[in-house]
Amino acid sequence: MYRTTTIQVQAGDDSNLQSKLFDRAATFFQTKDLETASVMLRVAPGAADAAVSLAPVSTAYFVAIFSDYPVMYRLGASNATQQTMVSNGQPVVNNGAPAPDQCCLISTSLVSSLYIQPIAGAAQTANVRIFVSGDPASSYI
Repeated sequence: MYRTTTIQVQAGDDSNLQSKLFDRAATFFQTKDLETASVMLRVAPGAADAAVSLAPVSTAYFVAIFSDYPVMYRLGASNATQQTMVSNGQPVVNNGAPAPDQCCLISTSLVSSLYIQPIAGAAQTANVRIFVSGDPASSYI
């Protein structure tokens, strides 16, 4: 399996980003991912903290999480530090199409487990898309 990830982050003082404070782009390639999993979850307000099945991936070294609404996640264990994926705080203008992703986490790191739950006071169901990949025979190091 071949995987490519391209990330670009730009920040500036003006809306057309002519006066940039930060501008960095990176592309990551991987050709040894022998196991992959793609999961789509609907995380309803008030839902319990739940483990996400990463099967058939036995050893994940890449994770990408996208969500159209903020959620909380834990990587590594049910007692790991809980992090919150946040949006820019602006409501999405939805013209009948599915809401765009507002939050993301992309990491090239060892992922042994993943837990997802809604944020406190969630006002809507979050659509969370998760992709993990790895190779049980190589740690890429």
